[in-house]
Amino acid sequence: MVLVWLSFACFGAAANPPPGVGQVQAPFLPSLQVMKKKLKRLATSLLPVAENRVGSCNRCGECCKLPYPCPFLRYDEEGLSKCAIYHFRPPSCRKYPRTAEENLTAEVCGFSFAPSTSSLEVSPPDPLAPLVPVEQSA
Repeated sequence: MVLVWLSFACFGAAANPPPGVGQVQAPFLPSLQVMKKKLKRLATSLLPVAENRVGSCNRCGECCKLPYPCPFLRYDEEGLSKCAIYHFRPPSCRKYPRTAEENLTAEVCGFSFAPSTSSLEVSPPDPLAPLVPVEQSA
């Protein structure tokens, strides 16, 4: 039976799979849009937090519902959110919101972004010294 399930799960077909084996119900299949958002959030979590981020978490829990509710989101007696795995939470949770553009919950989030007063100036690179062959010693 395990081999039938494996062949069906891996190759998408089986001669006569048992009833219910290899059939995934629709609520458990994340949409492509949701998966793209999760992958983007994971990839951007590796980048640094903007220097102009100010404030602190007000425990609203709205960020924990992006793009769908986190299974580790809990609420205390006062109705404030808390994370069941706070000390082990992933980087995407630790750094949210990383930039002002990423802050999808700006109306309730305790973090905000101060206007940046410095503009990014890019100067041309220094010219490279010409390559000179180096004598090799034997």
